[in-house]
Amino acid sequence: DPVVVSGSDGTFWFMAIAGDTWDEDPTDGRIAKSVDHGETWEIVKTQLGSDTEWFAVSTDNSRLYAVSNYIDAWQPPIPAGFWELQADGSINRFFDTSGTGNLARGAFVDEDRGAYFLMETWVYYWSHHGDPIQVGPEVSRGVTYCGELSAGFGALPNGGLWIIQSECSPSSASVMLHLRLNPNEEGTRIPLSQPGEWAFMATGAVDAWGRLHATWYDSTGSAGVLRYTHSL
Repeated sequence: DPVVVSGSDGTFWFMAIAGDTWDEDPTDGRIAKSVDHGETWEIVKTQLGSDTEWFAVSTDNSRLYAVSNYIDAWQPPIPAGFWELQADGSINRFFDTSGTGNLARGAFVDEDRGAYFLMETWVYYWSHHGDPIQVGPEVSRGVTYCGELSAGFGALPNGGLWIIQSECSPSSASVMLHLRLNPNEEGTRIPLSQPGEWAFMATGAVDAWGRLHATWYDSTGSAGVLRYTHSL
């Protein structure tokens, strides 16, 4: 479950579930960083849960916000939850969620307020001083479960948030944009793919001018196609 984040100063951060050998049990969540464009890597933190992790980095690279699930078959299980870390891997705060079973799908940092996490069908907000809490209504995943955790998740310039994900029915998989101008409200759902397409593995990003870019994979035809669109 690899996740890569680049800092404003060119530092690259990498998080994955890993072991010291191919077949090691248990594996654990690990964060590494590279300050030479990926030539070499230094592991700064291990033991961050054991399944389906995600993380985000503050603009100045001083804080990392990570979240991870756990596998209860590992005995003893590696604790899972939310972490606020310093750049050297030391823990500022930890909130234990072992046993809840929520799988991470995205995260971003709001410099003024804290961090947001997309956990399966719920958005969590973690302020600088409180515990992580659910915000807003449940995020629809469609009529049937798509079987993928891929999603795009980020902040809007006005303080809201956006989610881009696949939503499935028995006959199709469509890419849907959820715009929540207020994170506590349902917001607007906007289809990005065409009706009848098999569209999945969606993600997105907001540029410096506030435009939202989205891309996904369309496997409707005999050959797969990478689709792209953006807001005006």
